[in-house]
Amino acid sequence: MRLFLLLATIFLTGARASEEVVPVEKERDLLTRSHDLISLRLVRLADQLDSFFGETRADDEINRSSIRINHGYTLRMEKDPLQETNVRINLRLKNLENLFKFSVERNEQAPMEPAQPIQPNEPHSPPIRPVEDIEAEPWRFRMDAGLNANIPPNVFARSRLRKNWNWPWVIQRFTEELTWSSELGWIQTTTLFHDKQLSPISLLRFTNEQNWQISEQTFQTSHGPSILQNLTEHDALSFNFRVQTTVIDSVWANSNYQVGVFYRRNLKDFWLFGEIGPAIDFPRLERFRRAPSILFRLETFFSQN
Repeated sequence: MRLFLLLATIFLTGARASEEVVPVEKERDLLTRSHDLISLRLVRLADQLDSFFGETRADDEINRSSIRINHGYTLRMEKDPLQETNVRINLRLKNLENLFKFSVERNEQAPMEPAQPIQPNEPHSPPIRPVEDIEAEPWRFRMDAGLNANIPPNVFARSRLRKNWNWPWVIQRFTEELTWSSELGWIQTTTLFHDKQLSPISLLRFTNEQNWQISEQTFQTSHGPSILQNLTEHDALSFNFRVQTTVIDSVWANSNYQVGVFYRRNLKDFWLFGEIGPAIDFPRLERFRRAPSILFRLETFFSQN
């Protein structure tokens, strides 16, 4: 009788344990899917905001060639106003991109997969990336060229290598860029962004950027947070704070503090945009005295269908 009770107890205990394993596995699967959904929402929000603000990253990752033309006019206290016209041509080089993917993966026997097609967008809406492209997040190689309509004009060409790492609660973005400018010569730039979603319409971004003007032998960095927020489908805000540093006489020192707010609005079918941006700088060259300014900008955007 005692033996029977012992065997029955062992059997019931094992059965109960097996019943408990299933809910745990389901809970883990649910947790994984929840993390994936949170990560996808974060990526979508960052893509939408960067595309709306005309960021280079968005042009690169939308996977198509584009042209941006913008004219800016900056009013500065006790200084002459600044005018600047820029033309930026972003080229998608599919063959170089596939070649780099081939060399990184080191898979000489497996055939290279073709690029994922772009999903058609709704009319009069900013472009989006397909889910498959977001999940893969390959290394991307892009080139662009442009012109700063100064006197004399400044012509530039840039090549970029970028990679994103999408985590459930944060996105890390790495970019390595090499630029040739007719005015400044060769410039090497490294950037690292950290994106975190604050709400369904707002994003917190920490920016770290290093800029080395090789020909001019100057080294600069920029660090600080930004909050990007959608107001409606047609306008958005960006709040920014930056600490800028430079190497002066072999000493690394702060060169400027900057606080700014930028408002951007879609004026016509997502190809014509207007922007206004008041800011306050505290430059070292002026003994960190405040230097307020306000930027007015008009931008046109054309892209491959």
